[in-house]
Amino acid sequence: MEASLESHKNEVLNIIEIKKNIIISISSDKTMKVWDLNTFQNTKTIENDCDNILKLNENEFVTSSK
Repeated sequence: MEASLESHKNEVLNIIEIKKNIIISISSDKTMKVWDLNTFQNTKTIENDCDNILKLNENEFVTSSK
């Protein structure tokens, strides 16, 4: 099965797999998006005006900066 994850306004700079079937995409549009690959849905979007930390659970974090 082939699918496309579309939502960012600009190019995607990085994709990080954080768990099985969960990824984060980081874009030059200053957003980070969490994706569920089971449903191909964007489950969370974080605006990145400055350094940003996304808490995944008690012990896991993802950071993004300009």
